[in-house]
Amino acid sequence: MIEEEFRKFCLACFGNINKQQYIDLRRTFYGGASALFFLFMSILEPGEEPTENDLAKVSALRNEIIQFNKDVKEGKA
Repeated sequence: MIEEEFRKFCLACFGNINKQQYIDLRRTFYGGASALFFLFMSILEPGEEPTENDLAKVSALRNEIIQFNKDVKEGKA
């Protein structure tokens, strides 16, 4: 699933890139995916119902990602 999203990301943002750029971007993309996954795992404990605080943290993560994407589109990031 992550690989598919990475390929879409590469095509949308970079088009044709050389092999080393592909490797570097893939490592960076997977690093970000890993960080986000472990953030979620630290917030949402398996087998437990999420608290209001947990949901607020997930919402804050979502808002941060949305704002970053907006900033990229506007050339700010």
